[in-house]
Amino acid sequence: MIKTDNKLSVNGTHGHGSVDVEYKRIVELFGEPNSEGDDYKTDVEWQFSTPFGVATLYNWKDGKNYNGGCEHCDCGGLDVEDITDWHIGALNQESADALKEALTAK
Repeated sequence: MIKTDNKLSVNGTHGHGSVDVEYKRIVELFGEPNSEGDDYKTDVEWQFSTPFGVATLYNWKDGKNYNGGCEHCDCGGLDVEDITDWHIGALNQESADALKEALTAK
């Protein structure tokens, strides 16, 4: 079973691929993001406990934090609700695969 948990230590996780899924679908499955990202290259992040260890799901360099943006125009990055390319971080490939499978299951 995969659950969100913002109290996990995700130190040491690193890129294990990506998944194409709508923000709305992620929220339906797991709720709102449990982290606001790093205020630079990511805008939001979910942290997960999987049967194989921890995993994270986050946007990378395509949102407002990295590409700018303002209230008055569309001069930069995507709103998080419009992002569909999500990166998976994990300590191992099994955790990443389990998360990807949960996100893409019909």
